[in-house]
Amino acid sequence: MENLRQTKESSEFKMGTSLDNNKLASLGATNKHRLQNTWTLWGVKYDPEISWEDMLKEIDSFNTVEDFWNLYFRIDTPSKLNRGCDYMLFKKGIRPMWEDPPNKGGGRWTYKVDKRSTAELDKTWLDVLLCMIGEACDHCDQICGAFVRIRKNINKISVWTKADAGDECNEQC
Repeated sequence: MENLRQTKESSEFKMGTSLDNNKLASLGATNKHRLQNTWTLWGVKYDPEISWEDMLKEIDSFNTVEDFWNLYFRIDTPSKLNRGCDYMLFKKGIRPMWEDPPNKGGGRWTYKVDKRSTAELDKTWLDVLLCMIGEACDHCDQICGAFVRIRKNINKISVWTKADAGDECNEQC
């Protein structure tokens, strides 16, 4: 199975091969389990010569548990991304940029991960994704999405909240 990869020479994210229906059935996934929201995975390869909006690449969207795992297993984990690359998972219809109305005036929670802690980075990112798509927190309706950023000295995972999330959400999220 091919993975989504981004080489140093290319700024394009390439999607790997999806699992076919026979493989899904063999895994016991004949009845799909719908999520409360549809989610979109985005990718960015930072380039100072290009606007943020033009760098954004919509990779894929999903609205079932099975389609999430199908996508997850076709992409590289964050620890395998090149420096300057980001993944973003946002609710469908919300673009991963502060100027987008649901994000405008909103907040974010950021967790920094040491560059050497690749297993921690991958596990924390997956935990954040599962919490978001599974609506496993008290204020999930206030969450817009999450980022994982791969940088030279430190990696970051951020959860973005709506402008009207309020103090209670910000204290508990």
